[in-house]
Amino acid sequence: MNAVHPRRLVLLLLATVLMLPMSVAVAGSALAAPPQTTELYRMWNPATTDHFYTTDRKERDYAKQHYGYNDEGVACYVLREKKRGAVPFYRLWNGQTTDHFYTTNRQERDRAARDYGYAKEGVAGYVYDRQRKDTVAFYRLWNGKTNDHFYTTNRNERDYAIHNYGYSDEGIAGWVYRA
Repeated sequence: MNAVHPRRLVLLLLATVLMLPMSVAVAGSALAAPPQTTELYRMWNPATTDHFYTTDRKERDYAKQHYGYNDEGVACYVLREKKRGAVPFYRLWNGQTTDHFYTTNRQERDRAARDYGYAKEGVAGYVYDRQRKDTVAFYRLWNGKTNDHFYTTNRNERDYAIHNYGYSDEGIAGWVYRA
């Protein structure tokens, strides 16, 4: 019988635990998508310990088929286009640390590209810079041991990741519509 490396086991358990609340939320959701929004899909790659978010179904499917990502469902709904009060949700990628990073702060985006090896990948969608009617916080977390940024609308999931998996709270990335 092959032994499973302890770190790999922890990562597989993390993927499973973090996936459950989102799966339940998605399965139990009866609300229609708000107008002018699109799904922001959440993906997880246990081999590279990377969370990946995209609005593009083809890109999601390609990441599943070719890069080892697991589909964790719809993380939330984001705006397709800039709207009053909405800001770009910039997407970046660091191939050395295998981390996708998202931010609404242009200076933070530019610093990550200039100083930390991230490549700018454009705008993932648009989010609100403060709470609006029917929006929820999209929490941003960071794990320095696994080099992973993680985003969720689920406060319990956020707290569980902080208390059990070494993530630190980096505040609210923006305000989005719940999936």
